[in-house]
Amino acid sequence: MQLVRDPVCGMWIEPDDAADIVLYKEKIFYFCAPACKKVFEKEPEKFFSENQKKDSMMEE
Repeated sequence: MQLVRDPVCGMWIEPDDAADIVLYKEKIFYFCAPACKKVFEKEPEKFFSENQKKDSMMEE
């Protein structure tokens, strides 16, 4: 199974093991713990923007 990265702490996890998920701007974010989800929910745009930058760098 492919691992996904918690956008808050950077931990790699299996999607099935995620403590929680959030759908934000048509993208699914996976979290290793409820605390990471809470941090994300306070400033989702910060993490969405950082994630977009990482995705575009990976495509180059």
